Amino acid sequence: MLATRASENAALLAFCNLVGGQDELVFDGNSTVFSPSGEVIARARAFEEDDLVVDLDPREVFCQRIRDPRRRVAVNIESPGLPLGAPVHLPEMPRSAAAPLVRQKVELLCEEEEIYRALVLGCRDYAGKNGFRMVLLGLSGGIDSALTASIAVDALGSSTSRA
Repeated sequence: MLATRASENAALLAFCNLVGGQDELVFDGNSTVFSPSGEVIARARAFEEDDLVVDLDPREVFCQRIRDPRRRVAVNIESPGLPLGAPVHLPEMPRSAAAPLVRQKVELLCEEEEIYRALVLGCRDYAGKNGFRMVLLGLSGGIDSALTASIAVDALGSSTSRA
């Protein structure tokens, strides 16, 4: 959907997503930057905080939009429209001043890994945000108990203390 919006409007698009659990929601991160053609330029890691720094040249987009007549809209000056924002002036920076940033390669997770990481992150954030100092698990010994224990250990750590 976001790639389509970027290409339809010949615009750079940055999708910034939260990481962490909030009530029954889990935000997976995966912030992404799309090119005007809809390609992924950069993507942040999933289920962990990440700094995503991208080197973009908006002048290329501006030139592309000028050459493409589909994106021109006739505006009637007489009719009131949306207010225009203040113009943005980009500082001139010589091309040789800095080397372009290296693109960060982030592999997408398989469905099972994505679900597991969401469960771990949600469990960790829920316990932390509610001030839990200890957690008690009731386990029956089945496969669902093993999975629950695995999620709890990855989210909260293990403890050797016994009641």
